[in-house]
Amino acid sequence: MANYSIHHKWQNSSQTLTADPGTFYQATDKNDLIEIVKKAVAANQKIRVTGGRHSWYPLVLTDQSLGGGRLNNGDICMIDVSKMKTITKEKTADGLYLVHVEPGATMGDLEQATMRDWPDNPAPAPLVALPTNGVIPTELQIGGFIAAGCHGTGWMQPTVPDLVYAIEMILVDEQRNVQVRTFSEANADDPMEAIRVNLGTIGIMTRITFKAEPLFCIHGVDTVDTLMADVINREPDATNHPLKELVESTDYLELFWFPFNETKLVGKGLLDKKMVPDMDKTKVWKKMGTAIKNGADGSPKNCPQNVPSQVWDSLGTKFGGAVYTELAKMLSGNLIDYGLAEGLLTGMNRLAYGTAPDDYVAPATRFFHYQTTAFPVLDFSFAIPMDASTDPYYIVVSDAWYAVVDAVNDWAANKSEYYQRFPVNVALHVRFIKNSQSWLSPAYQPAGSEVHTCWIEFLSGSPTPAAPNEAWYQNYMSAWGDFCRFIGPQWLALGGRPHWAKEWQLLNIPSINIYDKLPDLYGDNLSKFKAVRDELDPTKTFLYSWTEAIFSGQ
Repeated sequence: MANYSIHHKWQNSSQTLTADPGTFYQATDKNDLIEIVKKAVAANQKIRVTGGRHSWYPLVLTDQSLGGGRLNNGDICMIDVSKMKTITKEKTADGLYLVHVEPGATMGDLEQATMRDWPDNPAPAPLVALPTNGVIPTELQIGGFIAAGCHGTGWMQPTVPDLVYAIEMILVDEQRNVQVRTFSEANADDPMEAIRVNLGTIGIMTRITFKAEPLFCIHGVDTVDTLMADVINREPDATNHPLKELVESTDYLELFWFPFNETKLVGKGLLDKKMVPDMDKTKVWKKMGTAIKNGADGSPKNCPQNVPSQVWDSLGTKFGGAVYTELAKMLSGNLIDYGLAEGLLTGMNRLAYGTAPDDYVAPATRFFHYQTTAFPVLDFSFAIPMDASTDPYYIVVSDAWYAVVDAVNDWAANKSEYYQRFPVNVALHVRFIKNSQSWLSPAYQPAGSEVHTCWIEFLSGSPTPAAPNEAWYQNYMSAWGDFCRFIGPQWLALGGRPHWAKEWQLLNIPSINIYDKLPDLYGDNLSKFKAVRDELDPTKTFLYSWTEAIFSGQ
């Protein structure tokens, strides 16, 4: 039976969004969920669904108004589905491997159901894996991950929502009747292009069915000894294009740049010295994976049980929140604090690089789940199209990458306020996939397209203030917002689309007008999605101001 509250304080995982819904329920199963929806509809409430709370854009809810000020959420019913974790799997008569997942299950729950502690203590047959997956098994819940159009890595892989075969969903019709309907790619009339990436605006997903593959292994190699220009150079051409060679020859590739892995001091006087990245020495962390073909009997061979654990993951998870809170305070401190802050920055960056190098073979799912948990971060992310027919050496990726690298250097050397100098204090990170056919996917391309996608993001620690109006916190967040607003237009100019779940609302200022740009970014897809959405949710039960704004130009 559902847990019920009228005084629930909701917060996202990075503590940047809070909300006070009028009512709050925690559903335990589908029948429970149906009854909750009926109560909310009878009370004329809007419905928002939450799970892992791993979103920076208010797709779920916020108490901040779009136009500034506070938003009254008294008419909102929030439903937590994180207890809905049932997973089943099957091999169909026509040879499909299907995995049926309730929306509250995490990536870790999915790992346990599909392989468990293989090979020593395997899950029941069939042993399967998704060919691409998210990173953090303990926090990423399946429902939100799919609805927001999230992704993993894999040069020839789609986004994770494109692996969805069917979705069972609770809907509310024009007469305010509550119904359950299953959408499936087996039915040509079902608008799966809209249903997969739905932003939580159509109904409530109660079961998600994935198309999986037999469990396979990946040979992983992590290196941190390559100079940045030898991984991704500024002006690639026919004679010098390291990124093209790397990405097109690697099944699974991720690149990280922790800006202060190598540093130097610039400035004339002793008190004018400023710490900046040393671009002559700075290195890029390459995470590379090669899929290994299974044996003749279809099972993986010679594959250890686990990816070797990394000290960075363990220490970052345990101390990251506290460390980045102290760092944020120091950035608004005094001269002694500044020295301590720079020591923390270089220490954390070098710890990451010092513990990263490895060479291993692991089950695919464990290769993807290399970060077991995460400390609170701020995240700004875009999908950048990579069209080799017009840009054979992927200059667009170099431009997106060096927009951040150059800005990090410039801000560290030239910003007048110390708290403005380190807006990216964790990492710049890119992953590469093929594309998506979901209408609202930032990686959308038409079926059959050979255009690939670079998912690029930068991250900083998300500090925890005692009160949101503390001066050091306001300084830290203003520097973060200013940096995002500096980079965002440059990525937009490269054809990029913002990741729906990341902090793209920071671009909602008059000089950028991000909501006005969405129709151009998505073309007819936005209006096609809205038509399906309006048909399936005619009472707008599953919309509220922040999600409705996405369609305001239609």
